Amino acid sequence: MKLRDEGDEATSKLLKEVTTWTPTRARRVLSRWRKTDHIQSQLSGEEALSLIISSELTKRQYKILRETAKNHGHMLYPSYEIVRKAKYAAYPDGIRVTEDFCEVDLQALVLHTASRIVASVSTVLSSRKKINSTLICKYGFDGSSGHSIKTALANGRQV
Repeated sequence: MKLRDEGDEATSKLLKEVTTWTPTRARRVLSRWRKTDHIQSQLSGEEALSLIISSELTKRQYKILRETAKNHGHMLYPSYEIVRKAKYAAYPDGIRVTEDFCEVDLQALVLHTASRIVASVSTVLSSRKKINSTLICKYGFDGSSGHSIKTALANGRQV
């Protein structure tokens, strides 16, 4: 009852399930949970992209790896289309590329970096907790004092 009052309804239901049925129910639930704990789910697009980059795989090599795993009954690797979307989501908006240069607006780069950090941290932190944070960035050509500018972001807004 206390778990349900605290809003943890899933744990409350699980506890009720294992304690109100037969004496062997808890053992069977634990056994099934341990079996499913070892089943590998499909990698996310970002995880697959990380694998490709860290292993220096070509698109063709990744597709061969994916097809081999698929033929053995494992759907561990997502399609390359999902990986491609994750790759483009990792780019900040407003990138300009010509034959002579490649540039991106600094504000777009900082906001994109901050949003990616928040997205990665939010999977670790509980959604019930509210966290105030500040991202402090420093940029310059060589870091020599007096020639760099500091930018602080609080909750995604420049301060």
